[in-house]
Amino acid sequence: MLDWVDYLDTHYLAVADLDPLYQQHVRNGPARGIWQTEIGDAYMKDPHHLPGYFFDFAVWALDRNWDDADKYLSMVYHWDGYEPFRLTHRGPRARTYNVSGQSLIVLRQTVAGSLASFSKPLRFGPGTARSALFSGNDVVLQVSADPGWQTVTVSGLKPARTEHVESIDALTGAASARDDVALTWDDEMLKVRFKVPNRVNGPENNPPTQLAYIVVRPCA
Repeated sequence: MLDWVDYLDTHYLAVADLDPLYQQHVRNGPARGIWQTEIGDAYMKDPHHLPGYFFDFAVWALDRNWDDADKYLSMVYHWDGYEPFRLTHRGPRARTYNVSGQSLIVLRQTVAGSLASFSKPLRFGPGTARSALFSGNDVVLQVSADPGWQTVTVSGLKPARTEHVESIDALTGAASARDDVALTWDDEMLKVRFKVPNRVNGPENNPPTQLAYIVVRPCA
């Protein structure tokens, strides 16, 4: 019998499935955190899986007293090697990345600041969904959207005249054309309108969607 467990070790759980473990064993102890040391291989079929999982994981952790860098961890087992499903490939001349590996680089570059929970109400238009967080002074929304013009509104923010908005492909890091994304203010409601290309970056199923980041940042 174990008398003490520092961290709960899990495999193959969705982010939402971590919550019962948090509520029962971490919120008030005795465990110090949750380490998901293998999240599975769903990313091999769906390039949206890893960036979606890790963004959701960060949003979840920020709302659950993420007061220690080692409190919540998630790991990909098949991260390094030579097979196509490995996230990174060693060369011979230079390290390269498959689409899922590249998507994690894009995520890290997009949310490079200190992370904080985003509690303002979000309203997504039809065909659009997901979540948001603060990265430094930036508001970063991860959106999954159908082709065409889409909208997302955020309530409770103070208007600023010097803000800039970008729409970034979550797999490649490519920014959309400036005319394909715009923000407007209505009192304390921010509205972002953005155009999703007809050829989206998702798998061809259910139907395919575009995974992207909408980044609202103060201008320098």
